[in-house]
Amino acid sequence: MPNLLVILVGPTGSGKTTLLNSLKACRENMQQAVTATTRAPRKGEVDGIDYFFLSSEEFENRKEAGEFLETEKVHGTHWYGSPKKEIGDKLKKSDCVISLNIDGAMNAKKAFPNSIALYLEPPKKEELKELASDRNDLDARKKSMDDEEKRKNECDRIIARGTMYNVYKQVFLIIDETKAKLEAEEKKAKIFADVKTAILTGKALKAKLSENSAVNTETVTQSLQKHILPLKPSTSLSRMPAQVTHTKDK
Repeated sequence: MPNLLVILVGPTGSGKTTLLNSLKACRENMQQAVTATTRAPRKGEVDGIDYFFLSSEEFENRKEAGEFLETEKVHGTHWYGSPKKEIGDKLKKSDCVISLNIDGAMNAKKAFPNSIALYLEPPKKEELKELASDRNDLDARKKSMDDEEKRKNECDRIIARGTMYNVYKQVFLIIDETKAKLEAEEKKAKIFADVKTAILTGKALKAKLSENSAVNTETVTQSLQKHILPLKPSTSLSRMPAQVTHTKDK
């Protein structure tokens, strides 16, 4: 069965992180793609497992080289980015889940055809006050919500806000349906490929037989010219020598 990239999109407070962690915990064949950051590791964090910890210079070099699906500067201090190679490596082994902004999601869909972008409906703006740490944070959250709401229809599916159970149920069903569809398409593609190979093989065999037939016909013609035509018309088959030599008529 082909592996699937699940892309979670939504403003801050939409529940992306909680859902991502639940998918990792509840689905056996699901890994999270590790992101890169320029911030220093916190206590207990391991490079390559929690994040790829990069210097600002290295991050910028990789950004310039086009190695990230998206990059974002958080709180005006540290950069975060989603490496393409990391996602590709994960997909070779299992399904993969990642949280991206809308631009990153569209880039990911172009880079990885077996993917689905899910937009998580955010809380009401009134609820953001409870999530924000200060006025600046509140304004940033509102802007993020407005920006992503405008483009939410670019995602494959929109997940209606509700209880965590209902959200999980929606997402799990969508993932299973998508994987079943990919598997059916993969089988169909294999059948078409096998049929195409059979047709091409058949044509090649037919051409080979025709070629051999032509050679055999030519050989027979040459043999007739060499052995049969020199004989006198009265020579019977029973009197034909095993090897006929060209002689002058007496």
